[in-house]
Amino acid sequence: MGVFLYKYKTKTGKKRSGEVTAESLDEARARFNRPNIFQETVKVQEKTVLNAGINLPNFDVVTTHDISIFTRQFAVLLDASIDLTKSFDILAREMENQKFKKILMEIKSKVESGVPLSQALGSFPKLFDSLFTNMVSAGESSGKLPLVFTRLSEYIEKAEQIKGKVKAAMTYPTVISIVTVVMVWFMLTKVIPTFETMFADMNAKLPGPTQLLINISHYLQKSGWVIILIVGAFIALHITLTRKSKKYIWFLNFLALKAPILGGLTKKTAIARFARTLSTLLDSGVHLPEALYISSKTTGNLLYEEAILEAQDAVTSGQTLTTPLKEAKIFPGMVLQMIDAGQESGKTSVLLAKVADFYEEEVDTAVEGLMSALEPLIMVVIGGILGFIIVAMFMPILTMSSAM
Repeated sequence: MGVFLYKYKTKTGKKRSGEVTAESLDEARARFNRPNIFQETVKVQEKTVLNAGINLPNFDVVTTHDISIFTRQFAVLLDASIDLTKSFDILAREMENQKFKKILMEIKSKVESGVPLSQALGSFPKLFDSLFTNMVSAGESSGKLPLVFTRLSEYIEKAEQIKGKVKAAMTYPTVISIVTVVMVWFMLTKVIPTFETMFADMNAKLPGPTQLLINISHYLQKSGWVIILIVGAFIALHITLTRKSKKYIWFLNFLALKAPILGGLTKKTAIARFARTLSTLLDSGVHLPEALYISSKTTGNLLYEEAILEAQDAVTSGQTLTTPLKEAKIFPGMVLQMIDAGQESGKTSVLLAKVADFYEEEVDTAVEGLMSALEPLIMVVIGGILGFIIVAMFMPILTMSSAM
């Protein structure tokens, strides 16, 4: 098995180059015998020290979107009865992300050497987590790999949709808040000093609001760096505690559940993730205790994670699933009733999927409602701040005009 360098031009005008692994030069050349390639432009040569060039760091990043596309395409290939190694060859051949391409070829090599696919995927835990590998393992045991990969692709797509909607809901107010702070800081440190000079020439007593702004302006000009240092220290402390303190994360997650506006969205998002993950795992043949453990890691909230892990212990000892979840007091009655009905009827995964569908729609509604509520609120706050600054600055001028 050797490594060969290639370059060619497609009939759409795009130039392609890279590396390919093959048994021989002829086999490497044969891989580019395709209708969409100008055959006269194909150049393939064995990679050597002289032609390898300088290996620059690979800055390609494998995203969740890449994983989703791979999973969907892999499911289609397996469903078409194409074997594992051939499927990896086909997907890697057209893969533009060189880092992901290399990973796929490494997984293929492990599979060819006799390693189960789930273990080969598990060699890259940052890309294929325990949920992914456990489902693949269940698919290998049941002989339903194509179905498992189809469900995995659907799960990843829906999880990304929820994450994207929540992120979109938080991005708008965050960006507006940052822009507002920068704008107000600029006005207080650059604009107001100009007005102060003009007011000094008037030699008149300034109204209270105007004097307050001038005092704030003086402080920011002289000691604004103190505020920046304090804010920077809080951000650094927050990042450090988030990485090292589980109690701090628990406290933040608790506040997120109790927040007046975001609390409902946080709960619905956590329940939607839990229900979707558990349904997908159970439907793929993963046993309930293991499925609960994996599901607990996908909620994004420590309170829900702890409650689900307690439920796992209870289920392992022979108790029903709903009893410990009910004791946690963070799962709505409807969710508990659906799980209870599912266990009695033997259709837990089906009813959990319905719960996930319902709460995913609730997340959509909550995001839209949050945006509708935040937009006018943000406008009122920004308008109030800027309005106060403008009025305070023009009050002395209006007072002088009235006196004259």
